[in-house]
Amino acid sequence: KVFPKPIDTASDSPRLIRPGEIQVFKFNVTVKGKVGVGIRTESDQLDAKLFDSQFKRLASSPVMIQELELGEYLLAVETIPQASGPIQYTPVVLGNTGGRLEIPEEVIGKYVTQTTEEK
Repeated sequence: KVFPKPIDTASDSPRLIRPGEIQVFKFNVTVKGKVGVGIRTESDQLDAKLFDSQFKRLASSPVMIQELELGEYLLAVETIPQASGPIQYTPVVLGNTGGRLEIPEEVIGKYVTQTTEEK
């Protein structure tokens, strides 16, 4: 059975994950719109998956920007099969409550630049 931990982006401190481990977090979207979800890490040995409340996978990437409806969502973080040793990361959610917590333009710009460079 899975017991997701709530994400508190304002005070979340870094976490450690071991190879083969999966950690699950939950967050609520209270204002429909673009939401940035993912993990902040210096490692390339982590992956993140976004699920809706019915466990339907919506996206898979360390950084995701999705148009989300109101409701509860899950973020699953796991190591890639080749991971070695514990890895530090911080779960991140931006824009899920609207207002001042929208996704900053510099975050979107970095994501777009990374995506373009990967092609």
